[in-house]
Amino acid sequence: MRLLNVDTLELCEFGFNGLPTPHYVTASHRWTLGSETTFKDVLKRRNTETPGYKKVEAFAAYIRTNIPSIKWLWIDTCCIDQKSTAELSEAVNLMYEWFKNSVMCLAYLADVEDSELGQINDSDESDIATKSEFEQSVWFTRRGWTLQELLAPKMVIFLTKEWRVIGHKGHKFGQKCDTVEDTEIGTNVETLLARRTGISVGDLVGPYPRLHRRDEHLKETMKWMEGRKTTRPEDKIYALYGILGVSPGANYGEGYPYAYSRLLKAVKDYHAHVHEVLAESKRRIIARLPPPSKDDFRAYASGPKPKEIHDRLRRPPSPAERQPSLAGEKINNSIPA
Repeated sequence: MRLLNVDTLELCEFGFNGLPTPHYVTASHRWTLGSETTFKDVLKRRNTETPGYKKVEAFAAYIRTNIPSIKWLWIDTCCIDQKSTAELSEAVNLMYEWFKNSVMCLAYLADVEDSELGQINDSDESDIATKSEFEQSVWFTRRGWTLQELLAPKMVIFLTKEWRVIGHKGHKFGQKCDTVEDTEIGTNVETLLARRTGISVGDLVGPYPRLHRRDEHLKETMKWMEGRKTTRPEDKIYALYGILGVSPGANYGEGYPYAYSRLLKAVKDYHAHVHEVLAESKRRIIARLPPPSKDDFRAYASGPKPKEIHDRLRRPPSPAERQPSLAGEKINNSIPA
């Protein structure tokens, strides 16, 4: 995993080289085609005046100012070498986990102004005329990858164009990190998010992946991607990998139908594997049980058999078996002399 130091804007790799992964923040944003910074740009400190590079600097500045105990940032534009097919495929498989394991995710909404603050309506009102800029942000509809960026982190903080806090999703920070407890998170907007995305509050807060989902739940999850757009059609499938708990890898150029087929096969194979693991676990538990002793067999032979017990429960009790009824007893009201 490659992270960006928020103080020096230098990249460093963790995990693969023995260095333990530090606490970090993930960034969620909408890509602007042709203006985003790249891995090479940050590595060589070039194209530093582009909007994409300025956005990376702004994320780092926000963390330095508002979350000073965190020194590392993960952002997809420059923490992945987009030119490396192998690295890109690996990132597609692991990206969900990277967001899930972050302390928090900062979602930057460039189309929401500061004037919107204080006007966010988290009620059940659904009239389009009253919808806030926040609800109508393209972050919810124009980028397929923001679906997993919404669901994977335990805490998502939404920011305006001017980097002010709108609100948050989640009830606790991801990694155990007491030094971020005082971070400003704004109001809870989960009800509003559920209304906007069609995803229930329960599903918004996870946990994921939902490995036990059945076919109808798979269809429901696929519906969450409807209306969202991606630069490449396959990304609408790849962005569901982590949510569904599979990792078939990316194969750009295969097209949406083949990516969809591979996803279904991966989900089917995974559930078949889970069922086999559960069956094997049951076999091992039974194998550990001690065999019945001679006393067990004697007790079984002398005791009532299952069929006898069943018949006894079904037939009405005999008069001798009936308990005396208080209503049927004669009560002696006489007082002894």
